[in-house]
Amino acid sequence: MINNQFSPAASRLLVRGAKPIGFAMPGLPPLIDVLVDRSGTILDTGAGLSVGEDVHVVDAKGAWMSPGWTDLHAHVWYGGTDIS
Repeated sequence: MINNQFSPAASRLLVRGAKPIGFAMPGLPPLIDVLVDRSGTILDTGAGLSVGEDVHVVDAKGAWMSPGWTDLHAHVWYGGTDIS
């Protein structure tokens, strides 16, 4: 990793059977599949996505999946860093 950039993955990723939370999309099925391209961009979501070859499949087994979470844990105190 250089300049916070990751190399493209060897193949696309399909996360199958995850429980969506926080998608703000009414009518989603209780379990969805999420297809991600080699650069990390979400290509498609939905139940029972059919994809071609060159896809690494991960079975979510009903685990929760939510987009956009950021780890806000930080050690910041007055005078301790230049952002405090």
